[in-house]
Amino acid sequence: MTSRTGGMIAAWGTAYLQGHVSLEPAIDHVVGDRTSMVRQSYTLGPAGNPWDEPPPPDVEIVAQGEAITFGELLQRLRQRGIARLHAAFPLPGNSDGIGPGPGQAAAYESGSAAGIEELRLVVTEDESTEDALGLAVYTNPTRTHYVSVSEAQLELTEALQHATSLLSDLDVASWNSSLRARTGRVLREASQDVLPAVCPSRASHLLLRAEQVGSVLDLSADDPAGGAVTGHEARGRDAALAPLRRHVARALAAAYNSVPY
Repeated sequence: MTSRTGGMIAAWGTAYLQGHVSLEPAIDHVVGDRTSMVRQSYTLGPAGNPWDEPPPPDVEIVAQGEAITFGELLQRLRQRGIARLHAAFPLPGNSDGIGPGPGQAAAYESGSAAGIEELRLVVTEDESTEDALGLAVYTNPTRTHYVSVSEAQLELTEALQHATSLLSDLDVASWNSSLRARTGRVLREASQDVLPAVCPSRASHLLLRAEQVGSVLDLSADDPAGGAVTGHEARGRDAALAPLRRHVARALAAAYNSVPY
């Protein structure tokens, strides 16, 4: 799967901002044993592109040339009265949660983002390593669209059933022993993403289900034909999987955004 950092920032950041957890567990679940460094984008863009201009003072979280830790970022957001972050997993042609701008492009590249709707800011992973988590804050409009866990679960189940039916009709092999083994490794890594206890238990089940389906989609991309013999079958396979990818993204967002209001 692509980076899930935006989801973890949204879930644990919101839990901290609303007082469900203290700062330490929020940092631990997002940063772990790494160090963290947060910078804000001040890139000047061409005239007419206001989202590339430096942020106005009221949305400046990190001063130009300054770098802060993830914990300091959460504390500054709390001081601003922010009570919720929202996770987004944008896909080409489906940018739910993030409007046009550099934050959207960065979220596409990293695979996820955490939006701060009140401040029109987006936080994405940027240049992270095994030892350090790098985050970038962009001035960027956000478009929060919350989906309930139950709704996302139903949508994902129906999309999976529909895709399976289409693939079966095309007689396309979508599983093999190697793919199952690699998917298992992905899921073991994904299981480390623990949601805050305040989230409903069904959100954790949805998260793992979405990770499972998403890992199949990502890993099967290593075999572009996906078992398809003809061009017609390959095109049919892509058509079947595109909506499923969108529902996986919606399910991930629903799970990570499930901290109660």
